[in-house]
Amino acid sequence: MKKILLLLATIAVVLAIVLNLPTPQPVAANNANSFVIGPVQVFDGETWREEKFVVIQDGCQHELAGAVSPTSCLEERF
Repeated sequence: MKKILLLLATIAVVLAIVLNLPTPQPVAANNANSFVIGPVQVFDGETWREEKFVVIQDGCQHELAGAVSPTSCLEERF
């Protein structure tokens, strides 16, 4: 009997914790031309690079796995 009560109490505690977790809110995209592609592997013409994600902002490549790429795309726009 004690085991059943302990099991029910444990289930109630876990259920209370799960139900009190915050609900994630969708983030409004400020630009429909910005997105993330991944996971990917990038070939630079000689070797494969092990980047995990490519970040595209305003239609231009912005980041490769956290390393900021050269700003050649920005220079073309200005």
